Amino acid sequence: MNRLWLAMMLAGLCATPLAAQMGEKEDPKEPVEEEYDVEEYAAELIKLSDTDKDGKVTLDEVIKKFQDLYKAVHAAGEDEEKLAKAYETHGYPIGSYYFGYSDTNGDKSVTKEELVAAIKALNGDAEVKLSAVQCEEMATIEFYESPFDKNDDGAISKEEADDSWDYLVDFDADKDGKITKDEYFKARFAALKADNGIGEDPKSDPKADPKVDPKADPKADPKADPTAPAGEGELKKELFTLYTKKGRTWTMKVSSKVGDFESVTHMKYEVVNVTDEEAEVKTTMLDKDLKEMAGMPASTFKVSFRVPKATSGAAPTATAASTTEEKIKVAAGEFECIKTTVEMAGNKTTAWTSKKFAGLCVKSETSGAATSTMELVEFTE
Repeated sequence: MNRLWLAMMLAGLCATPLAAQMGEKEDPKEPVEEEYDVEEYAAELIKLSDTDKDGKVTLDEVIKKFQDLYKAVHAAGEDEEKLAKAYETHGYPIGSYYFGYSDTNGDKSVTKEELVAAIKALNGDAEVKLSAVQCEEMATIEFYESPFDKNDDGAISKEEADDSWDYLVDFDADKDGKITKDEYFKARFAALKADNGIGEDPKSDPKADPKVDPKADPKADPKADPTAPAGEGELKKELFTLYTKKGRTWTMKVSSKVGDFESVTHMKYEVVNVTDEEAEVKTTMLDKDLKEMAGMPASTFKVSFRVPKATSGAAPTATAASTTEEKIKVAAGEFECIKTTVEMAGNKTTAWTSKKFAGLCVKSETSGAATSTMELVEFTE
């Protein structure tokens, strides 16, 4: 396993392993490219994580895998050969994202069949919501996914987090200079429940209470919106000018760093088909030298030119953002841009988007527990 892939995993560039490999959402209605097989991918991930070889991965197995992995990583220090050996020996198990979304029956374990179903659902068009149990599992695993607990005492100290402490400090509820598992769990569990429309009342989680019937009561289903039927919306092609020309290509350079790990990758996009309603885009992941990455096949996703119809009622709460206009120069050339800066949950992101080609990110910079920069390096009109 090369260090580039390792760094990408730790830096959060691939919040999900498959998302990084596939580039973007895979269109479930299109055939999967021959180089990639969901069943095979799921089988390998289960095999890697299933330490007792009983055909399923439990929550305890995942936690133990991460603990063993990071013990070896921390023991390796700055020695790249030892680091590579640590990851080669222990592998990167199924993470919080896939485990949480896969365990739909809430038994704190994941089978290959559940993982395959989750991957397909997440790569589909429908919104996928988590139950309270799934939120709990995801929040639990997240702590162990972090590489910061270097002495394996179940807490992240200010010294261990080093430069990242400013972005983690909000998890330190009692302000004692360290973040315990409980502190992290409580904050993340609450945030995940809120994101998935689950309140303190168990009935707000339709998956947790069979007496709540989303079909009978649309308000009980956080995904339901009777004022905006699925698949409908206003056609606003002018908001998607980047995707309206077949054959247009562009390439983004992505640089990231978390702790001592750094990575540089590229993502190439190509508009392969355009209709009045949508565009189909192909994505290919490239290495730092702009060569295709082995084991990471190209994928496609679709961009709809429709936007949700405006509805009455209170507007959703949004983080305040500052917006200005600025002309910037990047490797791909000069672009008139809209510059937007947003601060949320300890992260600050500044993005420059093209005024002429709506949807084109020219550059972005994000600082937080991990830092990353994206820059447009190639663009063909």
